Amino acid sequence: MSQSLARDVCTLVFGVPVLFELVVGLLIVTVIRARNRRTLGRVLAEERPGRTLRLAAASALLLAVFAAVLLARPDTRVIGFAVLLLVPALGLVWFGTGFQDAVLGETGVQRGWQSRSLAELGEWRIEDEALHFRVQGEWTSVPCPQVSGAAERTRRALERQVEQIA
Repeated sequence: MSQSLARDVCTLVFGVPVLFELVVGLLIVTVIRARNRRTLGRVLAEERPGRTLRLAAASALLLAVFAAVLLARPDTRVIGFAVLLLVPALGLVWFGTGFQDAVLGETGVQRGWQSRSLAELGEWRIEDEALHFRVQGEWTSVPCPQVSGAAERTRRALERQVEQIA
């Protein structure tokens, strides 16, 4: 088997499935982000702990792996394929949501990857500049600052939702 054929077989066996998974993952993340944006409406308050560090560390790690590939002086096709893998991987890093991210919107809330409309919140209360609510039986919260009036708007929207249900 020639060296070129062996390299092509290795690319098909090991590289193409990874590329497929990265692209599918990026599509799924994009769909989840769009759904969350529709559910939230305009963002009133958000808390994304460690986001800058997460983006910087993951991006640096991916670029370091790419630099290691370049240091090995591979064929141009390998470099092209590495770039092809790098693009969706960086997209996942930059478009992904952290598990501790908390967002309050005009029409909904988001905690981690899950978002809910205000109408879906069964139990809720506003205390200490945060909207507390239950998700799968556990209390969680999103920031709801008094300064911007977000707390009062959210309270009125929630009360309207309760009135419509009752």
